[in-house]
Amino acid sequence: LDDDGLLKIPIIDKGFIAGGVELSLYNVTLVGLDSFAKFEVLKTSGPQAFGNIIRLDKLGVTLRMGLSVEDPNTEQLRRLNTNKLETITVSLIFKDVEIDTSVMLALDRELMRSMKLGSILSIDNISSCLFSTIHAIGIQKLVMTLGNIDEFSIAGFVSAATQQEIDDFTAAVFTNYKPMIIESLPAFTATVVRPLLNNVLQYFMEKAKREGGACREPDESLTGIVDFRDLFLSQSKSVALLGSGLPKYGDLFRVLHSFIDDVISATNDLGQSNINDLIISKLTDNQSNSTGALFFPGKLFGQEFDIALNGLNA
Repeated sequence: LDDDGLLKIPIIDKGFIAGGVELSLYNVTLVGLDSFAKFEVLKTSGPQAFGNIIRLDKLGVTLRMGLSVEDPNTEQLRRLNTNKLETITVSLIFKDVEIDTSVMLALDRELMRSMKLGSILSIDNISSCLFSTIHAIGIQKLVMTLGNIDEFSIAGFVSAATQQEIDDFTAAVFTNYKPMIIESLPAFTATVVRPLLNNVLQYFMEKAKREGGACREPDESLTGIVDFRDLFLSQSKSVALLGSGLPKYGDLFRVLHSFIDDVISATNDLGQSNINDLIISKLTDNQSNSTGALFFPGKLFGQEFDIALNGLNA
């Protein structure tokens, strides 16, 4: 996330052209990922079932795209040749979002035991490796509720008249349909979104099985002792320390090491490590009800023994 709590995802998209309309998606920004009010996940409710409840004060998405709508026989051809698209921003932001889910997941122990550590050292392989060990999976419950819709806007049109028409349209949608959308969203996610997500999960599971286990085997050419420079460090840092710089061990440990460097090992305004606030304070407070302290009540250890001193027992 950036300093404003936004996750910006660049999109490599060639767009499409149809019926005098050209549309190209530039990037997607997720809003509110730093506003968690509740995060209860993996709450076991059965042998192969667990529930999750996530609540955020705000959650939304902003799409930035290029758009051109012209007569295909005239101006459209000229604009396509010069790649001049209007940059349009579509924003939809929800307030007080709660997602309640229950998942049934059956993992095959034999397949899990046969999975090798080297197969999941590359982040791109993790999902396929996990899906290849699944015997059955399904979302049993999915309910999403909203407190309000904070924003729905479409902006960026060059023409003031067009922008005013769009503003009038979005305002009318807000006025006439917002209460209905908020009220019907729980039923919509339960009856429409949940089956769609289950179909997606089944597709990936069957794909992994159909491809004979999409989990790739580790590179058998890697022998000898692991080089920590290539395991943990980026290409430039590895080369600076006379390593090869090649991602021969995958990128998982590189990402984890970068996260530790950028987040946990970084310092706050007081010059102290962030590990104090992120990990230590929470662990110690849960254990002893005192931040930074560990409390062990009772007798930790004790031993009775005899010492022979010049023939005397003391």
